[in-house]
Amino acid sequence: MEENKIRETIEHFGITTRSGNGEELILITRNVDEAKRRQLELRAAKSEILAYIHAREEEEKRKRDEIEKQFENGTLPIEVREITHFSSALDSVVTENEIVGDTASLSRLMGIQYNGYYTDLPPGKYPISVLPAWQKMHAKKLDLEAKFREARETGKRVLISKQTEECKGEEEECSVDIVYTFAMPDGTVKTERIHTY
Repeated sequence: MEENKIRETIEHFGITTRSGNGEELILITRNVDEAKRRQLELRAAKSEILAYIHAREEEEKRKRDEIEKQFENGTLPIEVREITHFSSALDSVVTENEIVGDTASLSRLMGIQYNGYYTDLPPGKYPISVLPAWQKMHAKKLDLEAKFREARETGKRVLISKQTEECKGEEEECSVDIVYTFAMPDGTVKTERIHTY
């Protein structure tokens, strides 16, 4: 079966895969009655359908890995576009510069689900590393790497962070805990909680 025909068959029948009884199965989610009539044809094409699905999954994984690599090194392309829209909060028409790019990466960077990210940058194409949020994230990553390197080289733990949290102990007098997070020489992270009274 040719590739276009396989793709059309998968879309037409809503084919997905699942493991069962030690083998990989194809599941029909649409046009089930027609699939029953064409059962012999679908069985004969099962290996080609599975190969097509796996090839698409591998291609998608490769693309996500490439996007992740570009995100990490700051070369992921973004675009800033000027958009004009009505703002009910301001009760007027507003022109803003919106950041457009890989939605998952922007959501991860901005820490919120995407519904439009805006910038002071002029319209144009940029690497993601021009965004202050990426620069801050990257600086934290470099700082953390330096702390682990120091711990490994000195053989001593290195403080990553110190913060206060609500007490989690059994003591009635304790109201706040001081939580220390350390980079350990073996590359692990260790947390210590100190009760305050």
